[in-house]
Amino acid sequence: MLKKIKKALFQPKKFFQDSMWLTTSPFYLTPPRNNLFVISNLGQLNQVQSLIKIQKLTNNLLVILYTSKNLKMPKLVHQSANKNLFESIYLFELPRSPNNITPKKLLYIYRSYKKILNIIQPAHLYMLSFTGHYSYLISIAKKKNITTHLIDEGTGTYAPLLESFSYHPTKLERYLIGNNLNIKGYIDHFDILHVPFPEYAKKIFNAKKYNRFFAWRKGDVLQGD
Repeated sequence: MLKKIKKALFQPKKFFQDSMWLTTSPFYLTPPRNNLFVISNLGQLNQVQSLIKIQKLTNNLLVILYTSKNLKMPKLVHQSANKNLFESIYLFELPRSPNNITPKKLLYIYRSYKKILNIIQPAHLYMLSFTGHYSYLISIAKKKNITTHLIDEGTGTYAPLLESFSYHPTKLERYLIGNNLNIKGYIDHFDILHVPFPEYAKKIFNAKKYNRFFAWRKGDVLQGD
């Protein structure tokens, strides 16, 4: 506590940069939204916007993740986003190399994601990535009984089919995420998958529903096995 007080007095900039409250403060002005979409690049934005149009989703909030290593991408994504599809759009900064994890970095990201979900209170969480720090957000959503969706983002979605694929979570990650991680170190259980090839997705993931989704046409909902 004394260290925090000294930092606030003598290093106010660093104190506020490290503060969890400052990190998530924009979300405190946001009313609850039904659908939360989390992305980090233009390709993911295109997939998300296509799904919203096809399924005619409303009351959507978009969060664009970024790090200080690349400040151009979040601005480009924000500029490219169709503002008519989202009630709110926020940029959320992560620590540099968020998957090169340390205990401090892990807890910072985990607590930030938890606060975001507590404030936005979405009924549905839409993700395009499922390993590393993204698994923290999915895990928290599951604990809150939020419906989890995974949207296809290309070859990366099917990477676990490769024998060489693996993610090695730290002991702290396994403690926080718990039984949601499978043997290869990623989350493989979702409520709904939006993918062009459910037959391949079923070899990687377990879902209640598989929505055959192509960004350029309407999809068909398939029941999970």
